[in-house]
Amino acid sequence: METMRLTLWEGFAHDQGRFLFNELNQDHVLGASMVSVGSYYGTCLSTVGRTRLFIDPDIDETDDLHGWYADDGYVQKHISWSQILTNSISEMEMVFNAKRIKLNQFTAAHNVKYFRVLAKVLSIDSSMPIWYESCAQHLRRADMCVECDPSFSRPRYRINIKIGDATNTMSVTLFGQYAEMIIGCPISSIQAMTDNEFGDYFLEEYLSERLMNTFTFILHVLEIGNDDIIVASVLQVRWEEEFYYLTREMRGQSN
Repeated sequence: METMRLTLWEGFAHDQGRFLFNELNQDHVLGASMVSVGSYYGTCLSTVGRTRLFIDPDIDETDDLHGWYADDGYVQKHISWSQILTNSISEMEMVFNAKRIKLNQFTAAHNVKYFRVLAKVLSIDSSMPIWYESCAQHLRRADMCVECDPSFSRPRYRINIKIGDATNTMSVTLFGQYAEMIIGCPISSIQAMTDNEFGDYFLEEYLSERLMNTFTFILHVLEIGNDDIIVASVLQVRWEEEFYYLTREMRGQSN
């Protein structure tokens, strides 16, 4: 059985995603149209603003898939095994509820595990390659992993960027799908862009066009007192949430 990852963004993550999170023991069929098709260790799908997403749509194919789930022992085993991931999904729920702060509140926020900031991408460091050949299992550099066959390596994004809001700036490193969100295209497109004598120029021009875009960054503090942080997620901005946050902040200042 082949599998494919579907990433839910923005309202889909808040609505359908939360519903599916609470329905892990149920076998639901998803129907989606107008999704973005990308490549990250195989084909993957992502919701975008124009996506239409349905849970258990009232069509014949839904009944066929439910029957397949009921009759195929491997699928049942796969679903049962997925329950082992409950702790990981709980971790995702913590990310979902990360505390909203500004960058200048980072030090004060070290008593929490996750926090979110709304920030612009100020710079993307292109002095070093923005991807590397990764081993398939551990995501290390393929030429440095003694456990994996280097012939199965795949390119993986690794970018250093500076983000900032009105209060401060911060340098962070992003890998994989989160870096791809910032870059805005799969690695194959970047490779094609740079596969000529003017490649460095084209890359610089393209990266400059990606600056000043705003994202929500979910940052993970490894431990209290440790200044090392990990980008746990990068999300498209939900401006209705930001409006609510700013309104609440203004009310607090006026009291």
